[in-house]
Amino acid sequence: MKKYFPYDITGSVAIEGEEHTIVHGQIRLDHVPLEGSIEVRGFREGRSIATLQTNEFYCNYRSDTLYREANRIVYFWTGRSGQTGLNSHDTSFNDTTLLINNVRDNLAVELTKHTIDVAAHSDIRDSITAENRARTNGDASLQNQISAVSSSLATETENRTAADSNLQEQINAVKNGTDEEAITRLNADTDLQDQISETNRNLTAETSARTSADEIFTSNISGLSSALSTETINRINGDNGLQTQIEALTVIFTGATSITGGLSGLVNIPYGTKLEKIDGTLWFGIRAVCKSRSAAAHEYFARNDDGNGLERYRLSHAIIKTLGGFNANPDRWEKIFENELAQKYRRTEHQDYWLWNDDFFNAPIDDLKQIAALVGVKGV
Repeated sequence: MKKYFPYDITGSVAIEGEEHTIVHGQIRLDHVPLEGSIEVRGFREGRSIATLQTNEFYCNYRSDTLYREANRIVYFWTGRSGQTGLNSHDTSFNDTTLLINNVRDNLAVELTKHTIDVAAHSDIRDSITAENRARTNGDASLQNQISAVSSSLATETENRTAADSNLQEQINAVKNGTDEEAITRLNADTDLQDQISETNRNLTAETSARTSADEIFTSNISGLSSALSTETINRINGDNGLQTQIEALTVIFTGATSITGGLSGLVNIPYGTKLEKIDGTLWFGIRAVCKSRSAAAHEYFARNDDGNGLERYRLSHAIIKTLGGFNANPDRWEKIFENELAQKYRRTEHQDYWLWNDDFFNAPIDDLKQIAALVGVKGV
Protein backbone atom coordinates (compact mmCIF):
# COMPACT_ATOMS: atom_id res chain seq x y z
CA MET A 1 0.00 0.00 0.00
CA LYS A 2 3.02 2.29 -0.44
CA LYS A 3 2.02 5.92 -1.06
CA TYR A 4 4.47 8.76 -1.63
CA PHE A 5 3.58 12.26 -0.49
CA PRO A 6 5.54 15.43 0.40
CA TYR A 7 5.61 16.65 3.95
CA ASP A 8 3.71 19.84 4.60
CA ILE A 9 3.09 20.78 8.25
CA THR A 10 -0.10 22.59 7.24
CA GLY A 11 -1.13 20.18 4.44
CA SER A 12 -2.75 16.75 4.26
CA VAL A 13 -1.67 13.16 3.56
CA ALA A 14 -3.33 10.57 1.28
CA ILE A 15 -2.85 6.84 2.08
CA GLU A 16 -4.82 4.15 0.26
CA GLY A 17 -7.58 6.54 -0.69
CA GLU A 18 -7.76 8.02 2.83
CA GLU A 19 -7.32 11.81 3.11
CA HIS A 20 -5.93 13.00 6.47
CA THR A 21 -5.05 16.50 7.66
CA ILE A 22 -1.81 16.75 9.66
CA VAL A 23 -2.69 17.91 13.16
CA HIS A 24 -0.04 18.41 15.84
CA GLY A 25 2.56 16.64 13.71
CA GLN A 26 0.51 13.47 13.34
CA ILE A 27 -2.31 11.81 11.37
CA ARG A 28 -4.74 9.07 12.44
CA LEU A 29 -5.41 6.42 9.79
CA ASP A 30 -8.74 4.63 9.30
CA HIS A 31 -6.95 1.27 9.29
CA VAL A 32 -3.93 -0.49 10.84
CA PRO A 33 -1.19 -0.45 8.14
CA LEU A 34 1.13 -3.40 7.42
CA GLU A 35 4.70 -3.12 8.66
CA GLY A 36 6.96 -1.31 6.17
CA SER A 37 4.01 -0.29 4.01
CA ILE A 38 4.41 3.51 4.40
CA GLU A 39 7.05 5.66 2.66
CA VAL A 40 7.24 9.46 2.90
CA ARG A 41 9.27 11.44 0.38
CA GLY A 42 11.94 13.44 2.22
CA PHE A 43 11.51 11.39 5.45
CA ARG A 44 12.91 8.11 6.72
CA GLU A 45 11.14 5.72 9.06
CA GLY A 46 12.21 5.87 12.72
CA ARG A 47 12.64 2.85 15.00
CA SER A 48 10.44 4.17 17.86
CA ILE A 49 8.67 7.33 18.86
CA ALA A 50 11.02 7.69 21.83
CA THR A 51 14.06 7.92 19.53
CA LEU A 52 12.43 9.91 16.70
CA GLN A 53 15.02 12.15 15.00
CA THR A 54 14.91 15.05 12.55
CA ASN A 55 13.00 14.31 9.32
CA GLU A 56 11.72 10.96 10.60
CA PHE A 57 8.24 9.50 10.94
CA TYR A 58 7.09 6.56 13.05
CA CYS A 59 4.13 4.18 13.14
CA ASN A 60 3.63 1.31 15.61
CA TYR A 61 2.67 -1.66 13.43
CA ARG A 62 1.89 -4.09 16.24
CA SER A 63 -1.28 -6.01 15.44
CA ASP A 64 -2.49 -7.10 18.91
CA THR A 65 -5.82 -5.63 19.98
CA LEU A 66 -4.36 -3.88 23.03
CA TYR A 67 -2.49 -1.39 20.81
CA ARG A 68 -4.88 -1.25 17.88
CA GLU A 69 -5.73 2.45 18.35
CA ALA A 70 -2.03 3.35 18.65
CA ASN A 71 -1.26 1.36 15.52
CA ARG A 72 -3.27 3.78 13.41
CA ILE A 73 -1.22 6.92 14.26
CA VAL A 74 1.68 8.17 12.10
CA TYR A 75 3.96 10.72 13.85
CA PHE A 76 6.15 13.30 12.06
CA TRP A 77 9.17 15.19 13.42
CA THR A 78 10.87 17.89 11.38
CA GLY A 79 13.30 19.35 13.90
CA ARG A 80 13.75 22.29 11.53
CA SER A 81 12.41 25.63 12.70
CA GLY A 82 13.48 27.22 9.43
CA GLN A 83 10.47 25.70 7.76
CA THR A 84 8.24 27.89 9.91
CA GLY A 85 10.33 31.05 9.57
CA LEU A 86 12.22 30.86 12.88
CA ASN A 87 15.48 32.12 11.33
CA SER A 88 13.96 34.67 8.93
CA HIS A 89 13.65 38.40 9.54
CA ASP A 90 10.00 38.46 8.51
CA THR A 91 8.10 39.20 11.71
CA SER A 92 4.69 39.34 10.19
CA PHE A 93 1.71 38.04 12.11
CA ASN A 94 1.27 35.04 9.78
CA ASP A 95 4.87 33.90 10.29
CA THR A 96 4.51 34.26 14.03
CA THR A 97 1.32 32.19 13.98
CA LEU A 98 3.01 29.49 11.89
CA LEU A 99 5.94 29.43 14.32
CA ILE A 100 3.60 29.00 17.28
CA ASN A 101 1.71 26.21 15.54
CA ASN A 102 4.94 24.41 14.69
CA VAL A 103 6.22 24.69 18.27
CA ARG A 104 2.86 23.43 19.52
CA ASP A 105 2.96 20.48 17.10
CA ASN A 106 6.50 19.56 18.16
CA LEU A 107 5.56 19.81 21.81
CA ALA A 108 2.55 17.53 21.17
CA VAL A 109 4.80 14.96 19.54
CA GLU A 110 7.24 15.11 22.45
CA LEU A 111 4.38 14.80 24.95
CA THR A 112 3.02 11.76 23.08
CA LYS A 113 6.48 10.14 23.09
CA HIS A 114 6.85 10.65 26.84
CA THR A 115 3.30 9.38 27.47
CA ILE A 116 4.02 6.17 25.56
CA ASP A 117 7.36 5.79 27.40
CA VAL A 118 5.61 6.15 30.78
CA ALA A 119 2.99 3.55 29.77
CA ALA A 120 5.70 1.21 28.56
CA HIS A 121 7.72 1.64 31.79
CA SER A 122 4.57 1.00 33.82
CA ASP A 123 3.92 -2.26 31.95
CA ILE A 124 7.53 -3.32 32.48
CA ARG A 125 7.34 -2.48 36.18
CA ASP A 126 4.15 -4.52 36.61
CA SER A 127 5.72 -7.46 34.72
CA ILE A 128 8.85 -7.31 36.92
CA THR A 129 6.72 -7.19 40.10
CA ALA A 130 4.68 -10.21 38.98
CA GLU A 131 7.83 -12.12 38.04
CA ASN A 132 9.49 -11.34 41.41
CA ARG A 133 6.37 -12.56 43.22
CA ALA A 134 6.30 -15.77 41.16
CA ARG A 135 10.01 -16.39 41.74
CA THR A 136 9.63 -15.80 45.51
CA ASN A 137 6.79 -18.31 45.72
CA GLY A 138 8.74 -20.76 43.58
CA ASP A 139 11.84 -20.42 45.77
CA ALA A 140 9.76 -21.05 48.90
CA SER A 141 8.20 -24.18 47.35
CA LEU A 142 11.62 -25.41 46.25
CA GLN A 143 13.06 -24.87 49.72
CA ASN A 144 10.22 -26.89 51.26
CA GLN A 145 10.93 -29.76 48.85
CA ILE A 146 14.67 -29.59 49.62
CA SER A 147 13.93 -29.72 53.33
CA ALA A 148 11.64 -32.75 52.89
CA VAL A 149 14.27 -34.58 50.85
CA SER A 150 16.97 -33.75 53.38
CA SER A 151 14.83 -35.13 56.20
CA SER A 152 14.09 -38.34 54.28
CA LEU A 153 17.79 -38.71 53.43
CA ALA A 154 18.78 -38.33 57.09
CA THR A 155 16.24 -41.00 58.12
CA GLU A 156 17.45 -43.37 55.41
CA THR A 157 21.06 -42.78 56.44
CA GLU A 158 20.22 -43.72 60.04
CA ASN A 159 18.41 -46.88 58.92
CA ARG A 160 21.27 -47.95 56.67
CA THR A 161 23.83 -47.30 59.44
CA ALA A 162 21.85 -49.48 61.86
CA ALA A 163 21.48 -52.25 59.25
CA ASP A 164 25.19 -52.16 58.45
CA SER A 165 26.01 -52.40 62.14
CA ASN A 166 23.70 -55.40 62.55
CA LEU A 167 25.23 -57.10 59.49
CA GLN A 168 28.71 -56.50 60.82
CA GLU A 169 27.76 -58.07 64.13
CA GLN A 170 26.50 -61.20 62.32
CA ILE A 171 29.71 -61.40 60.28
CA ASN A 172 31.79 -61.09 63.44
CA ALA A 173 29.73 -63.85 65.05
CA VAL A 174 30.42 -66.16 62.10
CA LYS A 175 34.11 -65.35 62.18
CA ASN A 176 34.33 -66.00 65.90
CA GLY A 177 32.42 -69.28 65.64
CA THR A 178 29.76 -68.07 68.04
CA ASP A 179 26.91 -68.50 65.50
CA GLU A 180 26.92 -72.21 64.53
CA GLU A 181 23.67 -71.91 62.60
CA ALA A 182 25.16 -69.21 60.39
CA ILE A 183 28.19 -71.40 59.71
CA THR A 184 25.92 -74.37 58.89
CA ARG A 185 23.85 -72.28 56.50
CA LEU A 186 27.02 -70.96 54.87
CA ASN A 187 28.31 -74.47 54.27
CA ALA A 188 24.90 -75.59 52.97
CA ASP A 189 24.85 -72.64 50.59
CA THR A 190 28.30 -73.60 49.33
CA ASP A 191 27.15 -77.19 48.68
CA LEU A 192 24.00 -75.96 46.95
CA GLN A 193 26.04 -73.66 44.76
CA ASP A 194 28.27 -76.59 43.77
CA GLN A 195 25.20 -78.64 42.82
CA ILE A 196 23.79 -75.74 40.80
CA SER A 197 27.07 -75.36 38.97
CA GLU A 198 27.12 -79.09 38.15
CA THR A 199 23.51 -78.94 36.94
CA ASN A 200 24.35 -75.96 34.74
CA ARG A 201 27.25 -77.88 33.18
CA ASN A 202 25.01 -80.88 32.50
CA LEU A 203 22.32 -78.62 31.08
CA THR A 204 24.84 -76.94 28.80
CA ALA A 205 26.05 -80.35 27.52
CA GLU A 206 22.44 -81.52 26.95
CA THR A 207 21.57 -78.28 25.15
CA SER A 208 24.58 -78.72 22.87
CA ALA A 209 23.59 -82.31 22.11
CA ARG A 210 19.96 -81.35 21.40
CA THR A 211 21.11 -78.48 19.19
CA SER A 212 23.27 -80.84 17.12
CA ALA A 213 20.41 -83.34 16.85
CA ASP A 214 17.99 -80.56 15.81
CA GLU A 215 20.41 -79.44 13.10
CA ILE A 216 20.62 -83.01 11.75
CA PHE A 217 16.81 -83.34 11.93
CA THR A 218 16.37 -80.00 10.15
CA SER A 219 18.81 -81.10 7.45
CA ASN A 220 16.85 -84.34 6.98
CA ILE A 221 13.57 -82.41 6.77
CA SER A 222 15.09 -80.06 4.19
CA GLY A 223 16.17 -83.06 2.10
CA LEU A 224 12.70 -84.58 2.32
CA SER A 225 11.09 -81.23 1.45
CA SER A 226 13.35 -80.88 -1.57
CA ALA A 227 12.54 -84.43 -2.71
CA LEU A 228 8.82 -83.79 -2.14
CA SER A 229 9.01 -80.55 -4.14
CA THR A 230 10.75 -82.37 -6.99
CA GLU A 231 8.15 -85.14 -6.93
CA THR A 232 5.32 -82.58 -6.86
CA ILE A 233 6.77 -80.79 -9.89
CA ASN A 234 7.17 -84.13 -11.72
CA ARG A 235 3.57 -85.07 -10.94
CA ILE A 236 2.30 -81.68 -12.09
CA ASN A 237 4.27 -81.93 -15.31
CA GLY A 238 2.94 -85.47 -15.80
CA ASP A 239 -0.64 -84.33 -15.20
CA ASN A 240 -0.17 -81.46 -17.63
CA GLY A 241 1.16 -83.88 -20.24
CA LEU A 242 -1.79 -86.18 -19.68
CA GLN A 243 -4.21 -83.28 -19.87
CA THR A 244 -2.65 -82.24 -23.17
CA GLN A 245 -3.44 -85.68 -24.52
CA ILE A 246 -6.97 -85.71 -23.10
CA GLU A 247 -8.73 -82.65 -24.44
CA ALA A 248 -11.36 -81.07 -22.23
CA LEU A 249 -14.09 -81.97 -24.71
CA THR A 250 -16.94 -84.48 -24.45
CA VAL A 251 -19.27 -85.52 -27.22
CA ILE A 252 -22.75 -86.99 -27.03
CA PHE A 253 -24.07 -89.86 -29.17
CA THR A 254 -27.21 -88.86 -31.09
CA GLY A 255 -27.63 -91.74 -33.57
CA ALA A 256 -28.76 -95.32 -33.51
CA THR A 257 -27.89 -97.90 -30.88
CA SER A 258 -24.84 -99.15 -32.77
CA ILE A 259 -22.22 -98.02 -35.26
CA THR A 260 -20.73 -100.33 -37.85
CA GLY A 261 -17.42 -99.81 -39.53
CA GLY A 262 -15.91 -98.00 -36.54
CA LEU A 263 -12.25 -98.12 -35.64
CA SER A 264 -13.01 -101.02 -33.31
CA GLY A 265 -15.66 -102.69 -35.51
CA LEU A 266 -19.28 -102.83 -34.42
CA VAL A 267 -19.87 -100.63 -31.37
CA ASN A 268 -23.18 -100.56 -29.45
CA ILE A 269 -23.64 -97.10 -27.90
CA PRO A 270 -26.85 -96.09 -26.07
CA TYR A 271 -28.50 -92.82 -27.22
CA GLY A 272 -27.28 -89.80 -25.25
CA THR A 273 -24.05 -91.48 -24.13
CA LYS A 274 -21.12 -89.09 -23.56
CA LEU A 275 -17.78 -90.02 -25.13
CA GLU A 276 -14.28 -88.57 -24.69
CA LYS A 277 -12.16 -87.04 -27.40
CA ILE A 278 -8.49 -88.04 -27.04
CA ASP A 279 -5.87 -87.06 -29.61
CA GLY A 280 -8.56 -86.46 -32.27
CA THR A 281 -10.29 -89.83 -31.68
CA LEU A 282 -13.68 -90.44 -30.01
CA TRP A 283 -13.51 -93.17 -27.36
CA PHE A 284 -16.33 -95.20 -25.83
CA GLY A 285 -14.68 -96.50 -22.71
CA ILE A 286 -11.60 -98.39 -23.95
CA ARG A 287 -12.86 -98.72 -27.54
CA ALA A 288 -11.94 -96.25 -30.28
CA VAL A 289 -15.08 -95.32 -32.24
CA CYS A 290 -14.03 -92.90 -34.98
CA LYS A 291 -12.00 -89.79 -35.74
CA SER A 292 -13.51 -86.58 -34.37
CA ARG A 293 -13.43 -84.86 -37.81
CA SER A 294 -14.82 -87.81 -39.77
CA ALA A 295 -18.19 -88.00 -41.52
CA ALA A 296 -19.34 -90.55 -38.93
CA ALA A 297 -18.56 -88.11 -36.12
CA HIS A 298 -20.54 -85.36 -37.90
CA GLU A 299 -23.42 -87.76 -38.57
CA TYR A 300 -23.84 -89.37 -35.13
CA PHE A 301 -22.12 -87.14 -32.55
CA ALA A 302 -22.16 -83.53 -31.39
CA ARG A 303 -19.83 -81.51 -29.13
CA ASN A 304 -21.28 -81.45 -25.60
CA ASP A 305 -18.71 -79.70 -23.39
CA ASP A 306 -21.22 -76.87 -22.80
CA GLY A 307 -24.17 -79.23 -22.21
CA ASN A 308 -25.85 -78.24 -25.53
CA GLY A 309 -24.84 -81.29 -27.58
CA LEU A 310 -28.36 -82.37 -28.55
CA GLU A 311 -29.40 -78.80 -29.48
CA ARG A 312 -26.19 -78.33 -31.51
CA TYR A 313 -26.90 -81.60 -33.41
CA ARG A 314 -30.53 -80.62 -34.06
CA LEU A 315 -29.68 -77.15 -35.44
CA SER A 316 -26.74 -78.21 -37.62
CA HIS A 317 -28.66 -81.05 -39.26
CA ALA A 318 -31.83 -78.95 -39.61
CA ILE A 319 -29.80 -76.34 -41.55
CA ILE A 320 -28.41 -79.04 -43.89
CA LYS A 321 -31.84 -80.59 -44.41
CA THR A 322 -33.59 -77.25 -45.02
CA LEU A 323 -31.03 -76.11 -47.59
CA GLY A 324 -31.20 -79.41 -49.52
CA GLY A 325 -29.56 -79.42 -52.95
CA PHE A 326 -28.49 -76.16 -54.64
CA ASN A 327 -30.91 -76.58 -57.51
CA ALA A 328 -33.79 -77.23 -55.15
CA ASN A 329 -33.39 -74.02 -53.10
CA PRO A 330 -31.19 -71.50 -54.96
CA ASP A 331 -32.60 -68.51 -53.06
CA ARG A 332 -31.63 -69.98 -49.70
CA TRP A 333 -28.18 -70.93 -50.97
CA GLU A 334 -27.67 -67.40 -52.27
CA LYS A 335 -28.27 -66.09 -48.75
CA ILE A 336 -25.67 -68.53 -47.40
CA PHE A 337 -23.06 -67.50 -49.99
CA GLU A 338 -23.58 -63.81 -49.15
CA ASN A 339 -23.63 -64.20 -45.36
CA GLU A 340 -20.37 -63.33 -43.57
CA LEU A 341 -21.12 -65.54 -40.54
CA ALA A 342 -21.86 -68.59 -42.72
CA GLN A 343 -18.59 -68.07 -44.61
CA LYS A 344 -16.72 -68.88 -41.37
CA TYR A 345 -18.02 -72.45 -41.57
CA ARG A 346 -17.30 -73.18 -45.26
CA ARG A 347 -14.46 -75.41 -46.42
CA THR A 348 -12.26 -72.95 -48.33
CA GLU A 349 -10.61 -75.58 -50.52
CA HIS A 350 -13.89 -76.01 -52.46
CA GLN A 351 -14.88 -72.76 -54.17
CA ASP A 352 -17.25 -74.25 -56.79
CA TYR A 353 -19.71 -75.65 -54.29
CA TRP A 354 -20.45 -75.46 -50.58
CA LEU A 355 -19.20 -77.92 -47.98
CA TRP A 356 -19.53 -77.35 -44.24
CA ASN A 357 -16.22 -77.53 -42.33
CA ASP A 358 -15.63 -79.26 -38.99
CA ASP A 359 -16.13 -75.97 -37.09
CA PHE A 360 -19.74 -75.87 -38.31
CA PHE A 361 -20.58 -79.07 -36.42
CA ASN A 362 -18.89 -77.65 -33.30
CA ALA A 363 -20.18 -74.06 -33.67
CA PRO A 364 -21.65 -72.03 -30.78
CA ILE A 365 -25.42 -72.35 -30.41
CA ASP A 366 -25.98 -68.62 -31.15
CA ASP A 367 -24.15 -68.87 -34.49
CA LEU A 368 -26.18 -71.94 -35.49
CA LYS A 369 -29.43 -70.19 -34.56
CA GLN A 370 -28.55 -67.17 -36.77
CA ILE A 371 -27.77 -69.40 -39.75
CA ALA A 372 -30.90 -71.48 -39.14
CA ALA A 373 -33.04 -68.34 -39.10
CA LEU A 374 -31.34 -67.14 -42.29
CA VAL A 375 -32.30 -70.25 -44.26
CA GLY A 376 -35.77 -70.53 -42.74
CA VAL A 377 -35.44 -73.47 -40.32
CA LYS A 378 -38.73 -73.85 -38.48
CA GLY A 379 -38.90 -73.69 -34.70
CA VAL A 380 -35.84 -71.44 -34.30
